[in-house]
Amino acid sequence: MNKYINISRLNKLSQLLTKITNKKHIIILNPERISRIMTSKESENIDINVNIDVDSWILPDDMKQFIDDINKNPSLSIEEKILKIYEKLCTDYMYDDNVLSYIKRYDEDQFGLPDFYGRATDEEWKKKRAQHNRRNCFEISRILVKSIDSMLDGTNSNNSFETCILWDEALAHYFVGVISKDYCLTLDLDDFNEIKDLTRVKTELTIKGIRILSDPNDKFKKVLDKFNFGKNNSSIEHIQELAKSNNDDLKTEEISSDDLKFIQYTLEILINKYKLDSAGIFEYMKEIIDTKIGPSSRKKVWTEVKTTTGDGKRYTRCLVVDIGKQSYIIDVTDDSPEHMLRPIDKSEISTDSQKGKYFKFLDRDWEDKYDGR
Repeated sequence: MNKYINISRLNKLSQLLTKITNKKHIIILNPERISRIMTSKESENIDINVNIDVDSWILPDDMKQFIDDINKNPSLSIEEKILKIYEKLCTDYMYDDNVLSYIKRYDEDQFGLPDFYGRATDEEWKKKRAQHNRRNCFEISRILVKSIDSMLDGTNSNNSFETCILWDEALAHYFVGVISKDYCLTLDLDDFNEIKDLTRVKTELTIKGIRILSDPNDKFKKVLDKFNFGKNNSSIEHIQELAKSNNDDLKTEEISSDDLKFIQYTLEILINKYKLDSAGIFEYMKEIIDTKIGPSSRKKVWTEVKTTTGDGKRYTRCLVVDIGKQSYIIDVTDDSPEHMLRPIDKSEISTDSQKGKYFKFLDRDWEDKYDGR
């Protein structure tokens, strides 16, 4: 990327995003880049909140090779390359839901997280994170924006683009902004308002985390529409279509009329067909239950991941769903679809994380530090 940052272009991105969301986000810039000096005339029209990131933007080795490969392909447009980077990260990484155990709620729509958990890190944290593929929004956003920057460096279009991280400080959430002379986008692999694209892409659903703020000639929209073509927006409809594609009318009718069998069938698909991770199973199944039965039928519970080593404990979320008069647990720490779903007595669920395998509430002290493993 050009070392000089086009402030006017970032100002336009900020204005477009603010108009759509009714919220001004903080623009986070790469600490390695140098901002160009604005003239006084430009300064009169610039109204953005800008910070320099507190951590480095590092490109993983496998992404370096991937970007080299796509830049050698003359048939790929810049837009197709951006989408390929986005798709690869969604495929290769999973959401680290342990971070949610540290969230503090300050007000109705004000939340906080400790900086040590992915935002302001040290070398020891980075070494531990390199041992697995779990990432939170701070980490995955840096990989995404750095990947796009590196891809643009290998083209003749680097001066036509500006990239940044966008920080919704109230929600403690990072995502990525991209603006060129042709379009303006935000890219959010782990948008918590939907099944995250980190899960959607793995399970052949449409991408929903890319928001097009401006694209008068549909330059990016056409590429995104092509990627989404033939894919389903709805998790429940996708599972139903997979059942039908097996040409088993009896099975299709059976799972459609029996909520428990539908949930069991979905788990089998997520584990056996998609090899989906635990955080992805939780959010996918949450939407399935909400759509098939109703959100009042399910509750979130926490459980400790017993395989954790090193300092600190790691936790993940499981689901309890009421079907008829029976409660069932979907324990995402169990790799077997036959055992992941089982009946549970409510007495097995504690209000205290020290007294049972499953517990309703998890409010960790920020001094209870996690080492990143």
